[in-house]
Amino acid sequence: MNMKKEIKQCAENSAYPTKLTMSSVEIAEMTGKPHKDVLKAIRSMDPAWEKVNGGKFSILFYAH
Repeated sequence: MNMKKEIKQCAENSAYPTKLTMSSVEIAEMTGKPHKDVLKAIRSMDPAWEKVNGGKFSILFYAH
C-alpha cells in the first residue's frame, strides 16, 4: 500500500488517533534523502511552526 493511501485510510478510520506522526528517519527513507538533509529542512521550518502552533517541533531520539 502506498503511503498516501495509508494516511488517508488512517485519517478516515476512527480507530486510529487523529494525530498522525512520522519520524525524520521515516521521511528520509520515504523520500530517499539523507537524514541530515531532512533534519536541516525540519530545523529551517521551526520559526514558522512556532507561529502556527505556538511551540517548537518535538525532538525525539530514534534508535534504529
